Parts: sequence; C-alpha cells; structure tokens
Amino acid sequence: MSSLYPSLQGTISNISSGKGNKGQSLFFFARVNDILLSPTTNTENFFQDGGGWAGLGSIKFTPIGNTVDKGTPSKLIAKPLFNNISKYPILNELVLILNAPSYGLNEDPQAKTFYYLTTVGIWNSVHHNAFPDISRYKEGELNFGHTFTEKEDVRNLLAEEGDVLLEGRWGNSIRFSSTTKQKQPNNPWSSQGDIGMPITIIRNNQSNVDINSDPWVPVYEDPNNDGSSIYLCAGQDIPLEYASKNLQSFGKTVGSAFNPSLQIPDPKFPSPDISPKQADNLKA
Repeated sequence: MSSLYPSLQGTISNISSGKGNKGQSLFFFARVNDILLSPTTNTENFFQDGGGWAGLGSIKFTPIGNTVDKGTPSKLIAKPLFNNISKYPILNELVLILNAPSYGLNEDPQAKTFYYLTTVGIWNSVHHNAFPDISRYKEGELNFGHTFTEKEDVRNLLAEEGDVLLEGRWGNSIRFSSTTKQKQPNNPWSSQGDIGMPITIIRNNQSNVDINSDPWVPVYEDPNNDGSSIYLCAGQDIPLEYASKNLQSFGKTVGSAFNPSLQIPDPKFPSPDISPKQADNLKA
C-alpha cells in the first residue's frame, strides 16, 4: 500500500526523472570559494553582487564534479537557508545546496535562487572540514579565508548518551548532559549524584593539559584547566581546585594532603576592623 504522504526519496526520484522542477536535482554538494562577512572579500565585487549587508553570510561556490568555472572564481552565489542560528562555512569546506524560491516570487512564480544548508562533516571535526580541490592545491597554500588560522590541538567533545552539544570551532562549547553510570573513561561530574540528573556546562578555551597526542581522540571538559567555564549542577560533585589554599581567615590550615571537599565555615574575625586580606596575612 502506497503512502498518502510524499517522501524525500520520492521527491528526489521524481525530480531526477523529469517529473518535477524540470529535471533538476533538489540538492547538490558544492565547495565554498568565498563568503560574504564584510566588504572585504576574496573575489572582486562579491560584496555588491551578493547584495551588500543584506547578503550577509552568502557564499560563492563551485558544484562538486563540475568543470564550470574551473580555474576561475565561481559566479554562483548561495544564501544561508536558516538565519536565527548561523553556522558559517570557511573556504574550501563542502556545503549542501538547495534551489528554492527567491524574493522575486511575486513577479515570477518560478523565481528561484540558491541556498546552503550546512557544512559536510567530511573530517568529523568541530574545528574545520575543509577539503580543497587537489588539482588546484599547492603544498602550504591552503586558503581558509582572511582571518581563519588552523589549530591542530582543538578536539571534539566526548559525548554521553542523550547529550546535546553545541560546539564552536575553537574549544568553546555548551553541553546539555546528565549524571551517568561510572565507566571508563568517566566524565568529571558523575562521581556523585542520582543517575539522570541534568547538568549544563558552558566552556571557553579547551584545556591541553594531559590530552592524548592523537588529534582524533575527543576530550571531556576540565573544570580546573579550561580557560573559563560555568557548571549548572543538580546534585553533582565537581572536582574543583581552590585558586588559593591560604585559608587562615577561615580558621583552616591546608597541608599537602588537601581535601577539595573540605567544608569551610563562616569566618569569625576578632575585630570588625580586620579585613579578610589582613586576616590572611597578605601584603597590600
């Protein structure tokens, strides 16, 4: 029994056989030649041709396997399909292109333009997935853009079952996760707490302390060595190290066998004229 609802595969089959959209493919893949993020672009007049600031995020592209424009900058332009959450590709990354209605639809019911959906994760890397045309690539001349510089030490996050991860290209991320069962390797937030309790981790600047030399091995967040982070917990115990172990003003002495879960009482100052700094015997 055939379905009453159209399927994506059926739509593509109809288009490919000429039953719709004049035989053109619904989607195709292309390589990014340029991206419009400022008036300064890699190709001449792209800022004007792309619509100025109204074309922010637009790309010039060359379809994969196409000989048109080979050796010269492509004149084909695609806009971002989604605008509320932006993920801009860099040069030489591959993207998925869609031919869809344009703003000229009122004048011409068949008016269409190109849009791009997402970057193809050809290397499965959060840092970049550039894949240059090898016939035009020269050793040491891979162009990522005006400002993008490759960093070999940026790693993917190691996910837990059910995680939702938002990862930038530079070791910055947001993780929506939960307390999990003990395993190997174990994450740094599941030593205590009920299984399934939520945790949200915001991290900026991935730590490179004690990471595997294999660049493909993913990492967990490191609360003590990441550049900065925020942990929104629900019963988890985060193994934080104190920035300073000088706790004289709290009436505690910290030795070499320091217990990070030490409960610090409210300080009791002998005089209201003594500040915490003075109580810690710190120099001004």
